[in-house]
Amino acid sequence: MYQKRQKWKFPLLFSNSIRLYTIMMCMIVFLNPKILIGQETGNRSMLTGLECVPAGAITIIDFEDSKAGLPLKIVVGRQFKYEGQKTSSGQWTWGIGTNVGSTLSNKWQATFTPKNPGTKEYKGKGIIPATNLPFNNSDFGLTRGKVKVSNAMSETGDADVKVFFIKNDTNKVHSMTEPNWFYYWKKSPIIQNLLTIPGFKLYDIENCQWNPSPDTVTLNLAYLPVPKFAPGVANEYGNCEFNAINMESRDLKTSCGAPISETVIIAYEPLKTKINIGDGCGYTKEMKDGTIIDGIHVMCSTVIHEVEHAIIECEVWQNGYSNLLDSDGDGYNDDWERANSSPMFMFTVPIDKVTAPFDAYGVDKGTGAPQTYNSKLLGNKLYSVGTEYEEFRCRTKEVNSKHLFPMIDIDDWSFDPSGNFQGKQWK
Repeated sequence: MYQKRQKWKFPLLFSNSIRLYTIMMCMIVFLNPKILIGQETGNRSMLTGLECVPAGAITIIDFEDSKAGLPLKIVVGRQFKYEGQKTSSGQWTWGIGTNVGSTLSNKWQATFTPKNPGTKEYKGKGIIPATNLPFNNSDFGLTRGKVKVSNAMSETGDADVKVFFIKNDTNKVHSMTEPNWFYYWKKSPIIQNLLTIPGFKLYDIENCQWNPSPDTVTLNLAYLPVPKFAPGVANEYGNCEFNAINMESRDLKTSCGAPISETVIIAYEPLKTKINIGDGCGYTKEMKDGTIIDGIHVMCSTVIHEVEHAIIECEVWQNGYSNLLDSDGDGYNDDWERANSSPMFMFTVPIDKVTAPFDAYGVDKGTGAPQTYNSKLLGNKLYSVGTEYEEFRCRTKEVNSKHLFPMIDIDDWSFDPSGNFQGKQWK
């Protein structure tokens, strides 16, 4: 029967000669490595039983959250264990932060509590206070995760540790209302790059003429604290407030002496150039093609969806908004409606109809009253053509943008203590 061989060990008979003995044996092994060969274990092909590290070096063998495994990971606001391999007594100094040459740094302002001050300072428990959450999402991960240690014998060591934030905690350092996941995920370059849209032509009220080209605009993101996410029910994931009727307008008859009253848009209203992100974006949802996504992928897909609503608005009013171009008041330029009408989405304007249906987005097609749709019932012509058209297009855009999900994972440094919706970098 096979029996695992014990790796060779060399007892040290003289404790006061431990350093000299170790150095001598390391030199011998270096010159003739065949002297010490042990059982192949894991990814090691040779075990010597000796730790032939540079003289004065400290190996950091533990620096991690209780729920973490390799590679080393810690979470802002949660206690972690730390330990150096050497066990010399006397004062040890630990720090974690940006690697600045050989200088010991503690940019996270972590506190380190040794197991036994004076005799067992090589190990203990530490924490980065939640009050030290950074402004930038890019500070997480390995960016500021260099751990350095030194002791009373001038021995030093370092290791790389990934730093995370608690996903659902409220960010009380930089925002008193936003959960950490929203505050940091919105800073992802991928999400930020999605927010700039073409815009439409604005009216130059000083010169009483249209601007020569559309004015681009960058949308903002805002967090909707209610309703809270609940599993198994329809959740609020987001909405877009970028709409021509929400912008700053003027009547050309009053402002420019036009012969008749005509309302035009002269500027974007800052408070309305935004997308609201619902609490559900921190959890999970089902996409149009049946794909179940979670975490930062939900927020990314929701931003894609809501931005597409804004892009549709830019297309509808590309050459400038005028109420005279929307004869039925449904929010769509009459010419755009005719150009985009199809058997699947039958837009109509007053000269094409006498009564209902109403085409506006989010209204009952028979009465024109505000109506909330059920995503499971879309495609059955139960809702206004504006609702059906925009939701079909926005949900299709989500599905066609799934290639962005693996790319955005690098921006997710969240940690979910429950483990239900764990961060992409923690897994």
